[in-house]
Formats: sequence, C-alpha cells, structure tokens
Amino acid sequence: MVHLTAVADEATFLLHVRQKLGARAANRFSAALAQPSTTLVDRVLRPHLFQLDHGGDIEDAVYYPVAILKRTPGRNHELAQGLATGSAAYSIDAPEPWAVLSFFANALRACRPDYDEQTGQEIWQPPSERVVFGPFHVFTFEHDVPGIDFLAEQMSWVMSRKKPSDSKMGRLFARLSEHADFAGLTANYSGGKSLHIHAVYDMRLAVEALNLGIIADLRRGFVAHWHLLAPTVRDVLGLPPDVGPDPMLSFPEAYRRLPNAFRLIEGDHVLGVPPGTWVRQVTLFEQWRNRAASGVTGLFFRPEPFHQVPVASRTRPPSSQDSQTFVGVGDLTSEQIAFCEKMLKRHFGDWPRLSGLTHLRGRWTARFFNSPEDQNATSVLRDDHRNILLSGRGAEGLRTEPLQFPLWRMIRLWVAQHARLHHSGGEAVNEEEVVVRKPVSSVSEHPEEAAFREAAQSSDARTAMRAFFLSAVPAHQLLWVRGPEGSGKSSALFAEHHRIIERIEAPGDPQLALYGFGDYRTAVEKCTDFNEAQRANGFIGVLLPSFSEAYARACAELSLAPLSQGEAARRGYSSLWAAVKATQPEVMESFKSRHTEMWASVGDSRLVGFTVHPVLHNWQRESPTRTMWARSFWEDAHNEAERRERAFRETALGLAVHDEVRVESIVEMQPLEVLQWVKRACEAHEPARGRVGIDRQHAAFQAFVRESGPPTIGTEVWELSFDDFRRMASAAFGAWTQVTTRSSGEYEVEQEAEAGGDGDRPDIYAARHGRVWAIQPRMWWNGLAIHVIALTTEALPTAVARRADPSWSVFELDAPSPDRGDLQVHAVRGVTARNLSRLCEEWRDRLDLPGAWVVSNRVASLSNSMSHARARGSNELIGTDIIQTMAFMSPDEYERVQALNAWMRRSDACLLRHIDELNQTSGRNLGFRGRAGCQNHLLVNPRLFALLLEGAVIHSRYGLVLHLDRGQRYRLRAE
Repeated sequence: MVHLTAVADEATFLLHVRQKLGARAANRFSAALAQPSTTLVDRVLRPHLFQLDHGGDIEDAVYYPVAILKRTPGRNHELAQGLATGSAAYSIDAPEPWAVLSFFANALRACRPDYDEQTGQEIWQPPSERVVFGPFHVFTFEHDVPGIDFLAEQMSWVMSRKKPSDSKMGRLFARLSEHADFAGLTANYSGGKSLHIHAVYDMRLAVEALNLGIIADLRRGFVAHWHLLAPTVRDVLGLPPDVGPDPMLSFPEAYRRLPNAFRLIEGDHVLGVPPGTWVRQVTLFEQWRNRAASGVTGLFFRPEPFHQVPVASRTRPPSSQDSQTFVGVGDLTSEQIAFCEKMLKRHFGDWPRLSGLTHLRGRWTARFFNSPEDQNATSVLRDDHRNILLSGRGAEGLRTEPLQFPLWRMIRLWVAQHARLHHSGGEAVNEEEVVVRKPVSSVSEHPEEAAFREAAQSSDARTAMRAFFLSAVPAHQLLWVRGPEGSGKSSALFAEHHRIIERIEAPGDPQLALYGFGDYRTAVEKCTDFNEAQRANGFIGVLLPSFSEAYARACAELSLAPLSQGEAARRGYSSLWAAVKATQPEVMESFKSRHTEMWASVGDSRLVGFTVHPVLHNWQRESPTRTMWARSFWEDAHNEAERRERAFRETALGLAVHDEVRVESIVEMQPLEVLQWVKRACEAHEPARGRVGIDRQHAAFQAFVRESGPPTIGTEVWELSFDDFRRMASAAFGAWTQVTTRSSGEYEVEQEAEAGGDGDRPDIYAARHGRVWAIQPRMWWNGLAIHVIALTTEALPTAVARRADPSWSVFELDAPSPDRGDLQVHAVRGVTARNLSRLCEEWRDRLDLPGAWVVSNRVASLSNSMSHARARGSNELIGTDIIQTMAFMSPDEYERVQALNAWMRRSDACLLRHIDELNQTSGRNLGFRGRAGCQNHLLVNPRLFALLLEGAVIHSRYGLVLHLDRGQRYRLRAE
C-alpha cells in the first residue's frame, strides 16, 4: 500500500492550476478538493466490488477490478476480494484504499489461473473473455488531446456562471437522462491532460426486461453501446469531428481512472507539476439520479448488439511467419490447431483417443476413437458441448471428464495461451483478438421483440414503435420489420426521421433519403404526413415520380399524345428519353419547370423523396427516373454522360424505406418454360439481353416472337409484355432455383358432392401440382442505401425475405391485447369468385349496413368498395363499418403460392396468405387496439374457415365471433 505522506501539497497544485488555467479553473479544483464527491464509488464500487454467494465457487464470483498499478496479471479478482471480505490491510469502508486505487474496470467473472508447466508461470484467462453483467456498467470517454488549451476547454465543460446544470456536463446529464436506465454522470480529472467522463447505467433493468441474461459473450454488445453513446457525448460537448474519444476505453475490461484516487506524476506534466508528485484524480462534476426522469421509459440498452454473431478477425496484420504458416481453417493456423489438439489429448488421455479437430460449415468438431480396435472415429465432441458424445464400437464403459467450458470457448483460450507462450519476437499479444466464431443463442422470441411487446402493452404502441426504430435502425443496415396494422410503423419513422439521421449519418455519407409506397396516391398522402412531422426539423418531403409517370402527367397537361417504349424503339431511338427530347421539346421544358419548382420549395431544407416501389427497386440504375431530380441535372455539363454521372452521385441514398413489402417485391418467380423462352431469345439475339439501346432490344424481342411464337405453358399462351421481358432478360442468366409444386396439405378437405367447379372445391388444384418454377431473389436492396428498412404487416413476405437473403435483420413486432376488437365471422356457402358482388350486396341489407365499405375482389360494380390490395395503407376505412370476404385462391394464385412453399421448404404459405389478407384489411378498420363504434364482418367459405381454424387462426390479431346457422356463437380469440 502506498503511503499517503507522498501526497503533494494541494496549495502548490492549485498554484500550478491558477498559473496555467486561470482563477476560475483553480477555484473549481479548490472547491472539488475541499468537498470530494464520491457517488460513483459509494453506489457502484463499494457495495458491489466483489460478490459471491455463500459457499459458492470462486468462478461464480462477479467483481469490479481495481488496481494501484495498471499492470495487474489478468486484472484478477484478488485485491477486490481482499477488500470486500476484510482480508486486506485496509477496510473497504475506510478512505485509504480508495485514495491509492488509481484504476478500475467494469464487472468481470472471477477465475483461477492455469499453471503452465513449461514456463512455471500462472496464466490468467484474458479479462476480455470474462466480461459479465454487473449491477452497473460504466461507459468512459477520454479526449486525450495534447496541450494546455484543450485542458482549459475541458475545464469549461464542468463550469458555469450560475448553476452546474447550465454547464456542458450538466446538459450532457440532461441528455443522458432521456433513458430510464441512466444512473449518473461523473467527470474527474485524470491527473494528466484530460478528464475521464463516466456515464453510468443501471444494468439490472435491461438484463431482466430485455432478456440479456441468455447472451454468452457480452463484450461486443458493450463495445457497440459505447459507440452508440459516443456521438451524443461529442454532440453535447461540441467537439469537432477530428477530436474523438480514446477507443481503448470502449472495451469494458479496460482500466479507467478512479475518481478522487491519487496518480503519481512520472514525467513532464501539462500543468508543470514536478515528477514524483501525487496528484488527486479529483471529481469535478458529479450528478446522479435517484429515479428515472419524469415520463422517461425507454432504455438505452438494446439487445441486438449483444446478439450479433462475432466475426473472426485478426486485430494485427499477419507477420511474415503467419503468412507462411496460416491455413484458412476457421481462422486458425496449422500450429494453433496442433496446439488445441495437444490440449485435447492432455485433457482426455489415452482413450477415447483424439482422431483430430475438424472445421465444417463454420463449426469445430473433435472426433475420437474408442479403442485400439475401433476403425471409425464415431465418438464426437461438438463445439457447443463440454463432453464427448460416446458412440460406436468400444464406447461401453468409457468415462470422460468434461471440459471446463464448451469446446468453442476452450479453443479461444488455448489459442490465446499458444500466442502468449510461443509468439515470436516478444510482441505483446492483443487480448482483443477473436479467433473462433461463437455459436449464436437460439431463442423463440428476440429480446427486442419482447421489449416492444411489453412497451406496447403498457404504453402507446406508436411511442413503443418510435423507440424501437431509434434503437434498431442504427444497429442494422438491412432492417426488416413486420408489425401490426395501425401500430404506426411509417408514422414512427416520420416522427423520428431527424433523430435517426443523426444516429446513422457519418461525415461524407449520402444525405438523400427515399420512401417507397404501393401507389402514387399513397405516396402523396404519406409525403403530407411526413412534412407535418418534419418541416420544423429541416427536412421536406417531395414526390419523386418515375420518368414514365412524370411524362404521362406532362403530356396530359400539354394535351400531347405520349409515346410508348415500343413506339420509341420502332422510331429508332435508343430510349424513350431520347425520343421525347427529339420530338417533344415542350415536354422537356415542362420537366425543367417542375424541377425548378421542386427545388425552390425545398429551399435550405433537406429533400426527402417519396415515390413508388418500382422506382425504389430500380434506383441503382442510371436512368432518368433517378437523375432528372438531382439538383444539378439541368445545369451545364460538357456532355450528357457527365451530366448523368454527376446527377447519379448526387442522388445516392443514405436511407431507403420500403413500405408494405409484397412477395413480388422480394422474388422474381416464373414458370420454368417462360424463363427458358427468355434465355433462348437472348441466345438467339444478343441485343435481347438489353446491353444496347431499347430500340435494338425491342427489335430483337419482336424478331424472336415472330420466329418462335410467344411462350407457352402446356398448350396455354403465357402473356409476356416487352417490359416483363426486359426485366427477366436482365437476370435470365443469374442464379435461379428450380422447384416443383406439390400439395402442401393446406387445401385438402373432404369433398362435398354438391360442390361446383367454380373455385369452391379443392380438387380443382390437383392439376397445379408437379409444375416446375424458377425463383430468384431480386436483391434490389443490395447497395441501394447505407441503411435499408422494409416494412410489412404480413407473415408471408417476411417468410420469403428470410429465405431470400439471410442478411436481413428480421423483427416481428406484436403486442397481444384483449382489446383489439372483434371480427364478426359469417361462414356461408357461395363465397366464390363469381358470387362475391351479389353476396356482399345481400349482406349489406341483412346486416342493415347500407353505407358499409365492401373490401373484396371482383366487386368493382358496388359503391363504396375496394379490393384487398387497395386496402393496404388506405385511410378511408379508419373507423368505418366494413364487410370483407375470404374465398379460396384461384388455381393460378394457388400454384404460385405452392411454388413458394417448395422454395421455402414450408407447408403453410397458403394459410399465411389468407391470414395476412385478413389482418391487413381488419387493421385498416379496427386499428392496433380496436376502435369502438365500428363493425367488421367477414364472409368466409365454411371449409376454408375450418382449415384456418386448424392451421393459421392463431396468427389472427383480432378476436373472432363466429355466427353459426343454428344461432350458436363461439368466441375465438387468438393469443
């Protein structure tokens, strides 16, 4: 223990401060030294320094490392244990130990050291592998810029003319108080040229509420949260972009300066303090909360960063020796593998005898022989197990001692041990190196989904949705969100757009955001909603129509006959744009005027585009649809190529949002015969591939039609437009998956003799089995923007997205509630395609709802009616009475869905499609929590409803009140 008699005279230290930093800073130091603030020590370290249940094993202990000197072997628990148990020279409640403990770190799990027989040294498991949840977690930020000027600036952060809350540190405290798990803020002098800013969070709430206790490897999650917090610290303190915090302090196990402890000055000091002097790391600002701020419910901690799969990486460049010996097997060299095999043999002994350590499909496996007579190594130790699964000849009677940890973790320990023992040149081994992938925890519900469910049940769902997006968008570049209709997904993004941009946008990133919707009518409505939410924040939404849409509108205004793509091609123009430019110059002037008006309306605000799905899907093409809306498009350029390249750069996307994603948005799917026809056309006529002007591609398409006829499926002609051909030709020679349709069993029911051939009997689908389809993910989202968000209410597109691209981070948000509202279900005969219009009119009369909206297919002749597709996103149904229908799918649609079933290896796509349609339409009428005073009636085929009861009704978001012919009512609620 260092004697406190070595402490420098505080008056002398304050004189140095006054000479270098001025009177205000000296006064602040003087006040802090006179009455030291010790809340961080009193609340975090002193009561939780070392915790172990009575009689527990030392390896179950959790402790906060503390140290007098920075180089403590393994940042071990021994000093913390001695202080907490009273076996140290000083009591934990006395001031002496806290005065000399210069360093502390976040919570670690205790361990015993290994003894290396070759070196005679104790080897501690790296602290980076022992990070655990403590009651509190401390995020520390140090901005270590040389020079007295920056120290003076840091002192200004903790001082104010009136009250501490007016200082920058006070404003940071207020900003951090926006989270319910924020505990307090402490800023202390490091003893050198900087401050250590400690933002402390209460972990107990997040661990329980977000189910973080299932996470095996916490370190990456803590590091990710440090990086999430850093921009807030920088923003409040007003730091320039080139002044960042020390990244080493992002690691939870890194030592940081303990408030009010002493530091020995060993060299030149920024204040001129002589070497050998002990300087107090005095607390200059400290403010803590006794409870969460009023009205604050959101947590800073979010679960997803803890769930991300660690990526095997090397934190130092491979040496020349590495280059010669490295073998690309699970990121281990041949020497490392040999060392791990040696350690396995040492642990398990002669029998079972190790055959070898192998790496397959990202997983490590050790195989063993059971006896000398055993010819096959059938006993196996998998990477997530601690002991061998004994099987095969000679396994009887064998007994083995399990490893201390699962194999994957033991490999990490052995590789680190190998590096420490054998690394050439004496180079220090970086404990942050990760060499083996960790298996991912598998849970049925993601913690972030559970958090939304709990939040939505206890508060407004829209508030919960806003909190979710603020957390999830920065953490995921490809974010897929399935949420209930009426829960405010797009509204939440509109409300939080400015905050989301703050969190995801880095210097130099593209600044344009683009939202895509199902039709222009919806896009205009949503653009208006966005502007109501964001105009005061410096963003303005503007409709960005496609070139073809803008062209059609311009022709209508100018009373001109629009040209088609085909007509432009027949006239010999390479594109429709070229044809319009040459033959209809007044249209180009109209485009230019619209462009000028649009940018004048934007002014100094940031433009946010609103458009339709096809525009979003094709945004990466260098087409007029994208480039014509760039700010500089109509400005002078050397040539057309330069103009378009400049405009293309200007319209790069930082954020893209796709609302109401449908299956056809995710995958291209065609009967195999159609794909083969397109391939033959491209092979027969090179211009058909589309690498030339549209005129030559169109001519090639027409030539092949004349030569071979249109594509056919069996004896039926398949309608393939030129636009469809162009889209398929661009991907015809890509990677397609061929699947064969089959019966999934979803539509198999007992046939009724009186059933007609009008779509009401399941056997009409039998002919659709055994058909071959080709399916290819469309992948428009790859490279579209830095962050892409897809929104849907539906289960089937979500299932398709999971299969199409595992890169999507998929969240399915829901909040079951007993107050969602009820659907009045009428299982009646005659709910078939040919009867829908007549049937719905009859039920309007029967229910005495003459003004009710009808949502059904094939009812266009009825007033107040719309299709299920149009009901998506429509606000016309909010709070109204509706009558909707559910009938068996047509054979054509059935075949497509069965192709999806085969591709996804599922057997529920048909029923999911029906439930999706039901939830989508009902949500427009009843909303997220149900609306009083409005009715929702479902007319459904009785046999189809029976199938839904068996296989899919649990997915219904609403209560079902079934009306039977005999007057019995059965209330069915989905939980």
